[in-house]
Amino acid sequence: MTPEMMLAREPILADTTQLMSVKDKFGLDIHVAETIYAKLGA
Repeated sequence: MTPEMMLAREPILADTTQLMSVKDKFGLDIHVAETIYAKLGA
């Protein structure tokens, strides 16, 4: 992974971690990885 890719990846990981915490805190019935991949078209 290039240094540029690593830099771009950091905020995504931070947001993902925060989303997972909110999911757990409020007992939300969402699938974090599926939601992210659906948005990315993967």
